[in-house]
Amino acid sequence: MARMRKIDAVLLVALSGAWCFCFVLHLNQLARGGFAWIPIYVEPASASDVHPMLRDFWPAAESLAPELLPGDSLESVGGHDLMGAGRLEVLDALYAGSPDKPIPVVAIRDGVRIESTLTLQMIAHAWRKTVVAVGFAVLGTLGFWRTRGSRVGRAYYLAMMAYAFHWTDFWGGSSVTTNAAVFVFGIATALTAPLALRVALVFPEEASHFDGGARWWPWSFLVIGPVFTSWAFGLPFHLPQAGSLAVGLTAFYLVVLVSVLTHNYRTCGPRGKRQLKWVLLGFWVGFVPIMLTSLLALAAPELWWLYEASLMLALAVPICLFVALVRFNLFDVDRLLTAAATYSVIGTISLAGVFLIVPRATAAASGWIEPDVSQPALALALAGLALLGLRQTEARLESRLYPERRALEDDAGRLRRDLSDCEKPAEVLTALGGRLGTLLRLETVAIYANTSEIFAPVFARGPGICPSFDPEGLLATHLETFRAPLEPGRIKGNPLQRADWAALASMGVELVVPVALRGELAAFMCLGGKGSGDVFTATDAALLSGLADKAADELLRFEQADIERHTRELSEQLRNFVPSAIAREIDEGFRLDPGEREVSVLFVDIRGYTPFSEGQRPDAIFAAVSQYTETVSGMVDECGGSVVEFHGDGLMAVFGAPRPLEAKESCAIRAARAISLAIPELDVRGADGAAHHLDVGVGIATGSAYVGPLKTTDRVIWVALGNTTNLAARLEGSTRDLDVAVVVDSTTHAAAGTGADGFVSLPGLRVKGRSAPVDVFTWSRDVQENG
Repeated sequence: MARMRKIDAVLLVALSGAWCFCFVLHLNQLARGGFAWIPIYVEPASASDVHPMLRDFWPAAESLAPELLPGDSLESVGGHDLMGAGRLEVLDALYAGSPDKPIPVVAIRDGVRIESTLTLQMIAHAWRKTVVAVGFAVLGTLGFWRTRGSRVGRAYYLAMMAYAFHWTDFWGGSSVTTNAAVFVFGIATALTAPLALRVALVFPEEASHFDGGARWWPWSFLVIGPVFTSWAFGLPFHLPQAGSLAVGLTAFYLVVLVSVLTHNYRTCGPRGKRQLKWVLLGFWVGFVPIMLTSLLALAAPELWWLYEASLMLALAVPICLFVALVRFNLFDVDRLLTAAATYSVIGTISLAGVFLIVPRATAAASGWIEPDVSQPALALALAGLALLGLRQTEARLESRLYPERRALEDDAGRLRRDLSDCEKPAEVLTALGGRLGTLLRLETVAIYANTSEIFAPVFARGPGICPSFDPEGLLATHLETFRAPLEPGRIKGNPLQRADWAALASMGVELVVPVALRGELAAFMCLGGKGSGDVFTATDAALLSGLADKAADELLRFEQADIERHTRELSEQLRNFVPSAIAREIDEGFRLDPGEREVSVLFVDIRGYTPFSEGQRPDAIFAAVSQYTETVSGMVDECGGSVVEFHGDGLMAVFGAPRPLEAKESCAIRAARAISLAIPELDVRGADGAAHHLDVGVGIATGSAYVGPLKTTDRVIWVALGNTTNLAARLEGSTRDLDVAVVVDSTTHAAAGTGADGFVSLPGLRVKGRSAPVDVFTWSRDVQENG
């Protein structure tokens, strides 16, 4: 966790301290009798010897001052002379007494003095304001503290505190207190809208577009503050249609806010989408029931208490925002969203039926059936229909919105039966891996089993190599200790022991599920890259844990010796033959110490390999690939790089390790250009002697990677693992879509300087497997050929 900057600490102490002071005043006024609105609008005195005038009443509030009429001059309120008074002085006089008692008023109409009383509009259940204000302030402060150093956390804190101030009313008593309360209300109401928009613009961080005009245009919504304050208190402006204007501005603001969040959802990756689902859940739970119950209360005023009670649900907004910031995968938000949508809509319809339809139907049928019988019967029938509707609606929503989860849930039973039919230990693990990969459309599936000396892969599907893991290593120890599904991205191990996490990252693993046998870790599943792009949820983890337990039960049918023998056989079949790119370093006595290094990783892959290999004899294919690998490895070596991995028609090289390499970025780009120009010139012949044309795509990325020796089942290989390696592989894959020879990331291009002349900028490329767009630079042979 980053350290909080001094300015953030000062902001936290100052703003939270100011709110605490206002909250004490709020509690004091709550003890004095609560809070009330002033149901009249006043025109200030035009001169020091003139009284202010009653301009208008709130809608339907005339009964609170029955003897007064618009146009009356207000001579005194509660014994306070109002000669020459402005709007604020009138507010001070009205709030000086107890809010729940009638206030004596002396007015002048056509020269005649009229003595009357004015009753304030009390705010029912004022303690609701207290709870909501505390909730926003506490959650805002906790979010800021947990995300210290984060721009999103700072924006969230400011927005939450602005809304907390908005709910922390404390007008009443002395004029100083009332003036301060109105001022705080106005400022907080003005700041809430733009500060909330700023949160939307920077959240999630991967979709942030907080630059240029985005820094300033949200402040145009400051106008909401004066409009609402004029509506509530009649100041600072005289706005006859303040209420309608406030509603219109709020509706427009909500449209803008939803548009920004929708844009963010469409541009961010799986993590960001899940965070925004928590935001959607907060808004749905916080505001939809309020809207529905307000409509219900308008149809049946006796149900106004239901609307008042629903206002407490506004706390769902800061709660869900807090979860989205600090623990977005805490619960299965997909299921929560589905439940919230169905329960809120069907629940409101049911309440409407109970309070509106059932009484009317009972009254209509009272001539032929007793109300004591018909009313409970109708209520029970309505409850049954609501329950049926809940189940049907929720099932249909889940099947449409989450097809992979439904497929896993529906097929889990069949998969359990298939595991029971397996006759060998190997079949249990391979059947499990194959079916999970198909059901969830996974890019990566690897199942590891304990061979008594090492955890070796017995089933693998996906890009890259599948290294073995040490039973005493960090990953195996963690799984052995906690016996629960693990998300590698959430664990940060000791820097000296991060090889396991780097290996998982290079494979694209997002979830590891342990398989325990006789109380010990016998195997584990490495899964990653759902076809839908979504992350693994708590529900997914629970289902997968159940399947892992079933696999463990089936393995118990076999002897330990059989399990180990079949595990070794599968591991031998999956062994990766990796060339020794560093034999020269070993011969010279260079130590291959593992650790994180800054490197440039190059991936190259043959295009047209599949059409060439179809129908060719193995010897012709081998000869062509040998030409290709000899050419590429020679050019990589000449430019100072090291080939560390061959995989069929592809090759991976590293520049800057095992030994440091000055200008590694330029060297990698020089090698990429040379390879792209040389491979098409190779004289590749098929079995029939016909010439064939081969082409390549090259991807380069620069950054931190774990480099060093990694143990497999029967050897030690030297690897470079991590996000940099993944990005280089993804960039190589994008060369086909972009129809270019070389794609490099912005870090490589910037560091290469003049060595990257001729590259074309392509900002914001959507790269498969990356949550945020990547700025890249491309190069094609046409650039070289045309000079």
